Amino acid sequence: MKNINLEDFIQVILGTIILATPIILTEEATTISQNIPIYKVGMLIFISFVLNSLFIFYGVYEGVVNSKLPKFIARIFINYFLTIFTVCAIIFLLNFNNHFENLKHFFNFIILVSFPSSLAGVVIDSFDKE
Repeated sequence: MKNINLEDFIQVILGTIILATPIILTEEATTISQNIPIYKVGMLIFISFVLNSLFIFYGVYEGVVNSKLPKFIARIFINYFLTIFTVCAIIFLLNFNNHFENLKHFFNFIILVSFPSSLAGVVIDSFDKE
């Protein structure tokens, strides 16, 4: 399970869709994204990065990354890219992108939805240990 393949991409996207869709549809996420300070958004990004990295390290690579460090780092960034891309696609498809007054609120909304969704994506990605 150390190599990244099409199945991994599909699992991350599926995990993201499962959790992102109901969050996008809640009024609370929209309200919070309009009121949350930018430093807290930064903290959410940091916490999400740490939790994803730890889960990938222990859940996918089973704590052994010695010669696979580039693949480990690539998997983290690929998971984030897929999560953010999937969240943006869902927002666009549900026509939620015009619910925001400015780009800052829209960015906050994407991060708020992506935080738990990235964790769901990485958890589902870890199910297929070979």
